[in-house]
Amino acid sequence: MKGMLIPTNGNPVEIDIEVDETGSTLHDLQRLVGGNIEPFDVIFGEGISLYVNEEGLFTCPPNRAVYATKGMEEAG
Repeated sequence: MKGMLIPTNGNPVEIDIEVDETGSTLHDLQRLVGGNIEPFDVIFGEGISLYVNEEGLFTCPPNRAVYATKGMEEAG
């Protein structure tokens, strides 16, 4: 499975996400984010799967800012 890894203070890179023998990507996603994963689909909806380090807000430096248009803000 293909994905994009966006490291802190780095440029996005295309990666291969490994699927284990049960069909799960959990362990590889946890390895890639450096801990437990948390889905973050608030911004993009269900069309794009975005996973972040669950404790990253408290343990990682700021990485990217996400800005919304007025229409996006009103839509929630």
